Amino acid sequence: MTTTPSLGRFGIWVRRTEVAPEFTARAAAAGFGAVWIGMSPRADLALIEEQLDASEGIPIVTSIVNVWGTTSEVLAESYHRVHERHPGRLIVGIGAAWAVGKGEPPISPFRKIVQTLDELDALGLPPEHRMLATLGPRMLRLAAERTAGANPYLVTPAHTAFAREQVGAGLLAPVQWVAFDDDPEAARETARVPLEYYVGIPDYRRNLVERLGFDVDDLDGRGSDRLADALTAAGGPDGIRAGLTAHLDAGADHVAAHLLVPAEAQLDAIDRLADILEPEAPR
Repeated sequence: MTTTPSLGRFGIWVRRTEVAPEFTARAAAAGFGAVWIGMSPRADLALIEEQLDASEGIPIVTSIVNVWGTTSEVLAESYHRVHERHPGRLIVGIGAAWAVGKGEPPISPFRKIVQTLDELDALGLPPEHRMLATLGPRMLRLAAERTAGANPYLVTPAHTAFAREQVGAGLLAPVQWVAFDDDPEAARETARVPLEYYVGIPDYRRNLVERLGFDVDDLDGRGSDRLADALTAAGGPDGIRAGLTAHLDAGADHVAAHLLVPAEAQLDAIDRLADILEPEAPR
């Protein structure tokens, strides 16, 4: 019987462009339960395979492979290749992010995801080894019905509570930004670097305004202080710990920490967060 890998309480989310050769091994040694490789890793899963080759035990989740940029055949073939070499250490996270400025997608993102899941079923990629990047209720329920669960990004603990109602007993693993700045204004500036990009994406804008209660003015420019504060765990060890555990208190099973530090500082940031959280990887 296929089962979903155990992820523990905390993991590390990282952009695919910032993954050092020893990244996953470092996260495992620090006690984190999973590594999430984001920003549309390629469907050939070569980067994920390299990270699995260089580490032991810890699972990796793609967060996410964009279904508009590949075929189900390529993704399933890659999954089977990697799973054969590293059984039980790969979860394929997928999503239907549509690039800003490219016009309307040929079919709705929901229909595209359903079509992809149907194809992955036929190609033998088990539901227990896949997740969905989701925000809205219909996609959250689909994640619970057809995959191991949901991986929301750019959300607050209030969204996590909302998402738990939708996914029921399914796995819920939100991503939480982490800034190591003690000064609130410095933390806001750290958050505004990625925030300037994300506030321009319609799905995130809609979620922040319609579900999480932010005003359209909060999304202007590089985002308001209110928005930056709500989306970032900061304020020293106590603030970071509180920001991450708030998702667990709201119903998350696992929280993936996106460390807002330069690429060259990622490895040291893993150890720094481990000192704050003292995570214990699942056995």
